[in-house]
Amino acid sequence: MYDSLVKNGKRTQLCNKKHFGGVYKGKIDDLWEEVLTYLDNTYELDKVKNIYVLGDGANWIKTGLEWLSKSINVLDKFHLMKAVNGIVGKETKDNIVKISEYKRRIYRSFYALDFKQIKEIVYEILAEEMEETTRKRKEKLLQYILNNNEGIRNLYKYQNHLHGCSAEGHISHLYSARLSSRPLGWKTINVDNISRLRLVKADKKEIKEIVHNKRKVIEFKEIEKIRHIAKEKIKESINFKVGTIPVMEFGTTEQRKFFKQILEYKKAV
Repeated sequence: MYDSLVKNGKRTQLCNKKHFGGVYKGKIDDLWEEVLTYLDNTYELDKVKNIYVLGDGANWIKTGLEWLSKSINVLDKFHLMKAVNGIVGKETKDNIVKISEYKRRIYRSFYALDFKQIKEIVYEILAEEMEETTRKRKEKLLQYILNNNEGIRNLYKYQNHLHGCSAEGHISHLYSARLSSRPLGWKTINVDNISRLRLVKADKKEIKEIVHNKRKVIEFKEIEKIRHIAKEKIKESINFKVGTIPVMEFGTTEQRKFFKQILEYKKAV
């Protein structure tokens, strides 16, 4: 996540980056709740015009649209190009002109947001494909494009406001470089821990500070737990009402003072 960028020579630097990640098996809403909490604490969301949610069109990414108001679904151009390249096939000396023409027609149709035309072009390509396995793979890529037509429309509609998606690069540098660059075996909990530690490092936070703060939270919860148990014990030991104590009306002054102090203590607890 970032809110702006600056050019640093040939490279582009993202400003105010914030990374989210880890293992959210069956609890993807937890991720988006973290994102929304961060945004709410960091920005004045009522003044934010748009939030662009870029990705490969996976359902877990689209879930963010339900959590973030003013959010717009955008298909990452990298994944769109990957799908198109998979449909037209590899370029060779013999077919380079033909492949280039197919690509030109497809991207022109994207720019015009004409998905009917895109289907017709892909059907032309499929009609020439003799291998069944390859044809089925290309049909799936066409379906991928059609399923993400909203994200593609927004990609071209808001292209002047978008600067591309750096998710694949972050995945490579932050996750793959440590977790899967070499054959390794991981427990789920360790994948989650390592992932989150690397994101903390990427956000340039001090791990010591986070651990210290976490201990504070744990200590506070333990204190609250003990306090709750103490309250329950006191309630059990003083299980009566003010109006049911005869001594409050007829006892000695010392007796009335004693019970009054007990009731005031109970009320304070």
